[in-house]
Amino acid sequence: MLRRTNNRGREYIERDRMTSQMFLALANIDELSGLTVQQAALSPFV
Repeated sequence: MLRRTNNRGREYIERDRMTSQMFLALANIDELSGLTVQQAALSPFV
């Protein structure tokens, strides 16, 4: 029983790490796209 709970805890921790990394990557992509959109909005005649 203890071993199972420990293994499950490890799996959940690893999953949380992966999901947090995915969210960070998505946030970085959103920031980059936001910057490009802002630049396009600031310079519409280029």
